[in-house]
Amino acid sequence: MRVGDNLGHIERLIVLPDARRQGIGRALLESATEIGSYNNCHKLSVQVPHRSSAQRFFEACGFREEAVLPQHAWKKDVAVLRKFLL
Repeated sequence: MRVGDNLGHIERLIVLPDARRQGIGRALLESATEIGSYNNCHKLSVQVPHRSSAQRFFEACGFREEAVLPQHAWKKDVAVLRKFLL
């Protein structure tokens, strides 16, 4: 996670497939939210593949899609998700 100018950006959150659906990802996001709040961030953002299971996970955790960016090199669009903290 990066913090700058009152904004938090989650670079990467990885949970091994065998450890998924046990609350580990949600606990990591909760820690990121606490770090963001401590640093006076007014929102957190994350970029994930558009219409992916990662996007569904973040949306279930309170993030909302803000934009979809076409990524021609990867041939998969990227969704920018935001969660407001304040």
